[in-house]
Amino acid sequence: MQATFDTIVTVGDKPMVLDRHGFMLYYTNIGPRPITVTGHSWRLPFQRRQLVFTPQYEPGTAHLHSKLPVEITDGKSGHVFYKQNFFSELEQPEMALLDRPEFHRHSVAALRVALFELYR
Repeated sequence: MQATFDTIVTVGDKPMVLDRHGFMLYYTNIGPRPITVTGHSWRLPFQRRQLVFTPQYEPGTAHLHSKLPVEITDGKSGHVFYKQNFFSELEQPEMALLDRPEFHRHSVAALRVALFELYR
């Protein structure tokens, strides 16, 4: 499986206006056998715990996610959308990685994608 994490701008409440900013996690099956993805988590190299987030339950964003669990065959993909302020609005944002605003968003996204793991 291969995954990428990138910034995205998509349609929000107004159907003709690109005004919803966020991050999109794309995952693709690059092997010959089908894979069932049931969720994903972040594992930090300097901590023992895993961070599990469920952005698919955010109001108004369900249409931006692949419905889990999802079975993907060779070359097929799925995706998860994180709204721009998802990490800073967590109940305990200090538990998320690099949630402080002084960190550049692209650096945060690059580091987060390097540290996440898909369940299968």
